[in-house]
Amino acid sequence: MSGVAVDGYLCSVSAHPLAAGAGHEIVLGRHRAWTPRLAVRWLRGQAARLADALDPAPGRGPLPTAVLRPVLDGSPDPGGAFRAWLADDGLQEEQLASLRSGRNVGVTARDAELLYSLSAQPIPVDAFQPWGPSVVGAPVAGAGVRVP
Repeated sequence: MSGVAVDGYLCSVSAHPLAAGAGHEIVLGRHRAWTPRLAVRWLRGQAARLADALDPAPGRGPLPTAVLRPVLDGSPDPGGAFRAWLADDGLQEEQLASLRSGRNVGVTARDAELLYSLSAQPIPVDAFQPWGPSVVGAPVAGAGVRVP
């Protein structure tokens, strides 16, 4: 997609059941970022949110410390995987460069039942509106303004 006009970046966080017939993708959040850097920043925020929800630090969050258990060696650790991605600035810079050149990026982690996925992809200009890229602050149809 390099050289193709982009109208932002579609970012998403979702969970996918691993068991056959267990259902479809569960969308946990979506966001439209205007730049590759803002897309990666949003992914970072969602990775931290997932890590804290899946693997809360003792004394933080809604769960009493007494109910928390360490992840056993060899067991899936999606919270740890998202924290490792958060700590890898080099990988995030590579993903930023990939977005800039028009490629999709993502990070996934799984536990026993779900595959968690964070992703960002360029939105081609003609994906939603054949007349050109959107302009922040421009009038929108349905807002009481006629759009030419």
